[in-house]
Amino acid sequence: MKIDIFYFLIYFTTWNIILVIFHKYTHKYINLLYTSFIILCLSFYISYIKPGYYIYYFNNKKYIVKGLYKLIFDIVNHLLVFIFILYNYHKYYRTHINYNTLLVSIYLFIIYALFVDIQDIYNVKFCDLLYIHIFASIIYYIIFII
Repeated sequence: MKIDIFYFLIYFTTWNIILVIFHKYTHKYINLLYTSFIILCLSFYISYIKPGYYIYYFNNKKYIVKGLYKLIFDIVNHLLVFIFILYNYHKYYRTHINYNTLLVSIYLFIIYALFVDIQDIYNVKFCDLLYIHIFASIIYYIIFII
């Protein structure tokens, strides 16, 4: 059974996990707490509100992940990454907000949205995710910046 490991690079969560793995280098340029928080909010929307499941393709077969597997997948890939960054953010990184890293993080989301088909990958309209992203950014600002 051949698994294409590059398939997962179409998901922003994969890119965020790569940034977190190399966090000792990437935290200087990207606000990992912000990206992880936004991904946590977006994944909550995709997982539990609309469409409520994940679709993956392996070996030309379509797999729909829902129920308990979806919950485990969501916790491992989204919540644990956010908790890791939240725990380490004030411990190892700057405690004040750097607006340049925040802007670079926003640019990453914009670049990602330009190069992938959001509707095809996440089965959600781009506008829906944009609204959630803006709302989550406001919540992030209230919780972590003010």
